[in-house]
Amino acid sequence: MSSIFKDLASVFFWIIRRLKPRTYIYCLISHNQLEFHNRMNAYSQESRKAVANFSSERLLIANSDIAINSGKLLLKEVCNANIKMSNIYLLIHPIENGFNNISPVEEMIYNDFGGSIGASGVIIVKEESQLTDKEIDEKIRSLNR
Repeated sequence: MSSIFKDLASVFFWIIRRLKPRTYIYCLISHNQLEFHNRMNAYSQESRKAVANFSSERLLIANSDIAINSGKLLLKEVCNANIKMSNIYLLIHPIENGFNNISPVEEMIYNDFGGSIGASGVIIVKEESQLTDKEIDEKIRSLNR
């Protein structure tokens, strides 16, 4: 019986999320470091950074449990809202020397990471350098068209 209630709650939260406007969070992933930027508007920004041992020599997210726990905490801090009730889209930007070419397996890891921390959707940014505030705003505008 409790599984029915869990399913109903999941449907309820899904509907609420779809009714709310999207919140875009720019997430920089580098070796053992996560950095989240919430571009609330052109003038204000909320940023948080976490350092944890989740990377290996071959993968930026090798230990997903540690990365997910750090990501959940950061997401709660930068959103200042109930994550289950928010329509959050992560712009995940892996930025580290030697990790420029993202394989399909790495894309799946980043998508799983985003979904596990509470994002409704994940967009992977493939530029080689960190985006400026103006570039982030332009990318968000292009996604909303």
